[in-house]
Amino acid sequence: MQARRRPVRSLCAGIASLLFAENAIGQDEGDYFVDRRGDLRSFDREYRVWITDREPYPFRAAVEALIWIGIGTAYYWHDPLANSEDWDDPSVLDKLRGDALSFDNNMVTTNFILHPLAGAAVYGSSRINGLSVPWSFAYAAASSVAWEFAFEWRERASVNDLIVTSISGVSFGEFLSRLSDYASSAGPNARWGNVVAAHTIGLPHKIHEWIDGPRPRTTLPPDSLGFSSAYWHRFSASYGFGEIDNDAFASSPAHSIGLEAKIAAVPGFLRPGHVRFGFDEANFTEGRLRLLYDTDGLAEVDARVSATLFGYLTQEFTGRAGSAALVGLDTGLRYYDSWRLDRRDGFAFVHLPGPLFGIWSRRGSARLKAQIGASFDFGAIRPLGFGSWEERFDEDGLRSVLTRRGYTYAFCGSSRARVAAHNRLFGVGANANAAWCRSIQGIDRFENKADADVTSVDTLVELDAWAAFRPPGPVELRFELDHKLRRGWMGRISAENWDRRAGAVLAYVF
Repeated sequence: MQARRRPVRSLCAGIASLLFAENAIGQDEGDYFVDRRGDLRSFDREYRVWITDREPYPFRAAVEALIWIGIGTAYYWHDPLANSEDWDDPSVLDKLRGDALSFDNNMVTTNFILHPLAGAAVYGSSRINGLSVPWSFAYAAASSVAWEFAFEWRERASVNDLIVTSISGVSFGEFLSRLSDYASSAGPNARWGNVVAAHTIGLPHKIHEWIDGPRPRTTLPPDSLGFSSAYWHRFSASYGFGEIDNDAFASSPAHSIGLEAKIAAVPGFLRPGHVRFGFDEANFTEGRLRLLYDTDGLAEVDARVSATLFGYLTQEFTGRAGSAALVGLDTGLRYYDSWRLDRRDGFAFVHLPGPLFGIWSRRGSARLKAQIGASFDFGAIRPLGFGSWEERFDEDGLRSVLTRRGYTYAFCGSSRARVAAHNRLFGVGANANAAWCRSIQGIDRFENKADADVTSVDTLVELDAWAAFRPPGPVELRFELDHKLRRGWMGRISAENWDRRAGAVLAYVF
């Protein structure tokens, strides 16, 4: 299985050597880094022991996939009448011929939260069983096909579920499995907090260790939290207070709660040393959740996960200076639902694998990091022009998912960029996201009734900036300003609006 991964690494290494030519000099030098105790470490050895040397168990992964499908089947059939409105009783032959394939009209939370969780469960358990990224994706895709064509036999096969479950399961499952791997990485003399984490967050890995025995470990020192320093991490929990307003002259005080986690499965990442390597283990993952509350209650849910599946990293740090560069293939999931100031909005994007570029630089206490990525997406979005359309025209002939649920499936293109700079006490940064979406016409669940469908086009621009004060310790005080601009067209009907938030955020970073 390891041999099959080398062409991917070689390709990424070739691309990176062209993009970062000056860092590709000296390919014959041994890669190394300085650990937290000041000892010199072989990067190849630590990476092999902690990240890649895992015995694959494909049969056990298949059994666990069937268990997850069984759990889903039991949940589906425990109350059959709740799903009876979707029953069409198509034949298997109709499904195989494509005559019983359609986009469903379920709630967006079902399609872009529950189905990604199902895909993540199968993908994540496959990764924990030592399977590679492509093979784990294959297991998630196969489980989705089995569900749509066999276990959900009374319904049409859902095209959107086949896409979302398998592809978003990769980023979501990779994030969860890496988090579990990290939480179970403490040594035999772990503190009680590490033990608790290992048997809660890290329980999936612990269960497999109980079956297979503990994995070989090196004497790599623990990180600041007592877990293995083979993994770089940044976690934060935050509370914010400020004000939101919009173009309709509405405003309200607002509170926010945020959680963020970033993990890099790269021993010695951003530490003194010399490292260049191609990776294919989805080594960089991150997840973020923000809940926003106004005077009426919950006003916004914003969640995202991402994973850099393959790529090439080069870094050179000596003392307190150096830089690192990354080129990779990134995928992710974004879910946004909003009731801000009594105005409904929402979208969800499954980012198909696309290019990602990142740089890190350090000079003394000054640090800079920047990242840019882009992708084609499969998405769901509430057409901004639909409200104005409803006021002037009849809904007859439109897609059922639009008239029943208020959103439409879409092909999208999106980009994401962020930059941050800081020293010991202060930091500044900015993020920019943009997306363009066009509705997908046809294969509606009630296609025979959607005979007068109208194309919708929507654009999204999100800009935010922040300034932070970082006193010694784990606390950070940020002042944030973000602005979201939406534009939409439905036929000849157009609309646009904006939302803004400003406030202070107190974060605990660990």
